[in-house]
Amino acid sequence: MSDYHHFTDEELLQAIDGELPPRRKAAVDVHLAECAACRGRRAQIGRAALIVASIYHGDVSSQTLRTQHARERLR
Repeated sequence: MSDYHHFTDEELLQAIDGELPPRRKAAVDVHLAECAACRGRRAQIGRAALIVASIYHGDVSSQTLRTQHARERLR
């Protein structure tokens, strides 16, 4: 296939996040059905995104707790 195109990490992340226009998403889906390398990369990116999100949410939670604790001490 001469016009075979692997998608970039950014495009794969946008697909994971639901940020691609419908036609582009469909093209990614078709490609992923045929390309094990891109499916593997998409899985890696998805795992990394979950790790970052869990760290972020943990950070926000601990910061919220510290803020609440500081407010209680001020009272």
